[in-house]
Amino acid sequence: MRKRTKVEHMVIGLGVITIIGIIVSILMSGCDFGNGNKDMHDTENKFEKAIIITGNETTVVDVKEWCDYQDSDQVQIKTKDGTVYFGSSNNIILIHES
Repeated sequence: MRKRTKVEHMVIGLGVITIIGIIVSILMSGCDFGNGNKDMHDTENKFEKAIIITGNETTVVDVKEWCDYQDSDQVQIKTKDGTVYFGSSNNIILIHES
């Protein structure tokens, strides 16, 4: 196996730094699960289920936590089984069962 050049090491290092920056940006993006159930008006809402529409497929999931992003139509849902869904509010319906 050949040795890597200084340029190759720099490119790899830059790639690692970029990936770390992206991860930090996502973690600090404004989606605060905290207690999970807040809407854009900061009022408490509890949703038990969500319908997620992808193409011609519809999936119903049990919601553990959810959040929406300020100034965006994006919604993130964490299900009770640990799966995380991220998508447009046009394709996600949150349901409160009384």
